[in-house]
Amino acid sequence: MIENIGRTLPRNVRISVSPPLQTTLGAERAATLNRAVGRPIATLPPKRRIPFVMDMGHQLFSSELPKIYEFRVEADGPFGHVDPLIYTVDLEALRDSALETDSVQWSTHQIAKDLKRSADAQEEQSRCIEALSSEVRKRLGRRSPEQASGVEVPEVVEPALSEIPMRPLSDDGVPT
Repeated sequence: MIENIGRTLPRNVRISVSPPLQTTLGAERAATLNRAVGRPIATLPPKRRIPFVMDMGHQLFSSELPKIYEFRVEADGPFGHVDPLIYTVDLEALRDSALETDSVQWSTHQIAKDLKRSADAQEEQSRCIEALSSEVRKRLGRRSPEQASGVEVPEVVEPALSEIPMRPLSDDGVPT
């Protein structure tokens, strides 16, 4: 990610990387990354970010690709040329961070787990509603047709509701 963490507007920003960026996503992706990072940026307002996908964490860390890169940033500031800034980025420092699990496969796995829990909770709710509906029909069926019509229905339904076993859902949507 390229980001202006300063408070002023640099112009004519130029970035060089040593060694050239490499990725397990293939030579074409590496060439695209290096072209993008090496392209001059006319202006970069404060707090502005230009994100790039370099690699998948687990793939990068299990590869033999370089993990340490030196970025040299040259730019013109509001008062003229700015001395070059040199940043050493050591990706090894991120090995045990969330980046290692930040892959499409891992994210898809997490989404699938959440969807399964949601589907299970909805199925349980459906069973409870079906049981409630059955109990209400059963209770209403015990009454005469004259009693079953009119305003008296809520009086019959209220006691039936308290007899239906319904379990509340926890904060994560799973029946408790």
